[in-house]
Amino acid sequence: MGYRTVFRITTEPEESRNAVVSRLGRVSDYYVEEDGCAVADMFCDEIKWYDHEEDCLAVSQEFPNVTIRVHGTGEEHGDQWVRFYRNGKVQRHAQGAWCPPTSPNEKGWE
Repeated sequence: MGYRTVFRITTEPEESRNAVVSRLGRVSDYYVEEDGCAVADMFCDEIKWYDHEEDCLAVSQEFPNVTIRVHGTGEEHGDQWVRFYRNGKVQRHAQGAWCPPTSPNEKGWE
């Protein structure tokens, strides 16, 4: 059992994406496809990545000038969220139109 989620990962700047997702793959043991979907067995499907926040926080420290955006869609209806990671900090939001601040020193980063 366990709770399953579809994870999609993007970065800003976009050209940092390959390096970031490659590192996330090594840290998490999940493969991240070209379209940013984290997968366990070559299929963009729901996975159980319970340590995604810890993994993304760690990787964001390795890429301090990159914002990592993780969009999650859980198995329960309406469970959609987005997380922004930058320089070892995170902002958590329910799904909606929102843009992260440019500096992790601004209000809202934990």
